[in-house]
Amino acid sequence: ASMEQLWWDRPFTLNGVDIKAGAATLQLTTSYGGRQDIRIHTGDDTLVDGFDVTTQAPPISSWHDVDTTLGRTDARYSWQVAKVNDGRCDRVAGTNTAQSLPLASIFKLYVLYAVADAIKAGTISWDDQLTVTDKGKAVGSGMDLPVGAHISVRTAAEKMIATSDNMATDMLIGKVGTQAVETALAEAGHHDPAAMTPFPTMYELFSVAWGRPDLREQWKTATPQVREQLLQQANSHVYQPDPMRAHVPASGYGAEWYGSAEDICRVHVALQAAAVGKAAPVRQILAAAPGIKLDSGEWPYVGAKAGGL
Repeated sequence: ASMEQLWWDRPFTLNGVDIKAGAATLQLTTSYGGRQDIRIHTGDDTLVDGFDVTTQAPPISSWHDVDTTLGRTDARYSWQVAKVNDGRCDRVAGTNTAQSLPLASIFKLYVLYAVADAIKAGTISWDDQLTVTDKGKAVGSGMDLPVGAHISVRTAAEKMIATSDNMATDMLIGKVGTQAVETALAEAGHHDPAAMTPFPTMYELFSVAWGRPDLREQWKTATPQVREQLLQQANSHVYQPDPMRAHVPASGYGAEWYGSAEDICRVHVALQAAAVGKAAPVRQILAAAPGIKLDSGEWPYVGAKAGGL
């Protein structure tokens, strides 16, 4: 796994080498400006018995440092720190806060909102059972479950947020329906719900963005009606990932889920407000993997969308 990640972070700039008995540490800068150390260790038999990659955290002591660090990546970026007052996100600091960029797995917050809505409406329950399918397993899952196995809506929601489980996400979208997620976009304050309509499942977007045949160019110029047809086409075929495009972002073709830093704040606020009555477990689901260590005396609750982006 380390070697594969290094391959996609290339090219590297070598900044220095620290050589000691039986070990050498390479000090590198990645293609996106990150600092990494690679420590290679050999045993008494002179064979390599250790290969450790460590990413060095950049020094951050002010909001300006955030921009300085992100600016070195030469990437488009958006970030925001906000204080919630009376259900409103009041910006404290940030850059490009309204710029719409690929959300990656953060879009799953809208799926959770749609689930909460359905729970409160009584159309589904936390104990409803969802079935593992071949299509679900095709998009990846940390749950080692065979086809035909069952998990509850509650478990799927927990896995979707705490570990960003793709299969669990599509299970939930299948349960509530894509129209429910499109409604959630509007209700949770997304700045442009039409930009994510029709709303693709993970299976459908993976097929368009990284599958065979390559549908990216068609998707890029397609109307919403044609995109709906492309999603139906993708959904009717077995997903066959193209290894040449597996690590190439498809956002240049518009094959992504989109939103801004301001949208992310608004959906978090909406989720907390929605976590009442039968939907109260939403607060626990969001707090399962906070991803950051803070003084619990000052921050008794931390809600987050966890997992790799």
